[in-house]
Amino acid sequence: MTTKFLKIDQVIEIHDTFLEVYDGLAGIRDHGLLASAVEMPQVVIFGEEVQH
Repeated sequence: MTTKFLKIDQVIEIHDTFLEVYDGLAGIRDHGLLASAVEMPQVVIFGEEVQH
């Protein structure tokens, strides 16, 4: 089974869609923090995915 992960641009698109539907504050406060959160599930140690 191949795991598929969301990319940052996909997460931003989802965020924008939710803003259109539910309202809220536009923009991203910290792009680095967003990148870290999106990439965390992809962490691999010794060839194995890290279980969070």
